[in-house]
Amino acid sequence: EKIMWTLVRKDLILDRRQVALNFALYLIMGPVFLSLMSAAPVKLVVGWAGIVGAVIPLSLLAREDKFHSARLTCSLPVTRDSIVAARFAGAWILSLTGALAIVAACYGAFRAGLGDPAGEWGPAFLGGFVVLGLLLAFLLPFTMRFGFAGLIGFFVFTQILGIVAFLGVALLGARGGLQQVIRGVGGALRALHDALGPVGYELFLVAAVVALNVASFFLSRWIYRRREF
Repeated sequence: EKIMWTLVRKDLILDRRQVALNFALYLIMGPVFLSLMSAAPVKLVVGWAGIVGAVIPLSLLAREDKFHSARLTCSLPVTRDSIVAARFAGAWILSLTGALAIVAACYGAFRAGLGDPAGEWGPAFLGGFVVLGLLLAFLLPFTMRFGFAGLIGFFVFTQILGIVAFLGVALLGARGGLQQVIRGVGGALRALHDALGPVGYELFLVAAVVALNVASFFLSRWIYRRREF
């Protein structure tokens, strides 16, 4: 555990300028976007903060791979399991800090009269946490294994998947089927909400995100042990 936190501090020290630049950029972007909107849904603001919060550590990992500094880290007298643990701990620390800082900046902008918040903050925070957690769970293994190429490849894959879905709807008339799938997923979530109640449903979502990240951690550890530099 001590080695893990030492690696986390090492990464934060080495990447401090990039971290500061990312934080400054996104903290400015949030209020600027709000100033252009007459009414800003709170869910949109917090969801965007969750996405940006997850992107910050992922971009740092991709940058590390681009400049081959991961090879230097693996040459240190530490295990690769400790490196993966440090990556996950650092990613969550940076993600949550970044997301909360962006939400705070946007809230300050609301108080200053830039934009009009619409919606409740409580459910929005849960949604932002789920978005952040899902992005980290799915993208960290890609980035740990393939670095910058893995991160870009994942986004390209999702874009291609979206294009294929759009073409399927446009050319094959599959719009009804797609809508049925979306309604089915939404109906299942509503049924789960009714069965568990509001508090139980929220705890279920948090537990699901935690479980996915635990699985992602063990997958990343298995992958990183076999990665060659």
